[in-house]
Amino acid sequence: MRSFLICLSPAVLGYAILIAGIASGSNSGVESLLTLVLVLIGFGSLLSAGCVGRHVYRATGDPAFLKWFVAILSFLGVGVAYFAIATAGCCGITMMGDSL
Repeated sequence: MRSFLICLSPAVLGYAILIAGIASGSNSGVESLLTLVLVLIGFGSLLSAGCVGRHVYRATGDPAFLKWFVAILSFLGVGVAYFAIATAGCCGITMMGDSL
């Protein structure tokens, strides 16, 4: 449970920063704010993918090539999925904020 919260925290922090920026109402610094949020989401995707890849590597049997292959595939899959989902949510919040 603790590793799940650690992996999820950069995206949650990014969403909180984005919502606070939208709520402030000022348009100054929007590009730097979005850059910070995307960096946090990217860091979270690497962190989450690393956790999953490590767990898969430890749980896989003896063949060394298979262990590395499955761990790398899971790392890439989780990293891309985390980044895509978090970025879609970020864009949704931004669009919702612009319409308010």
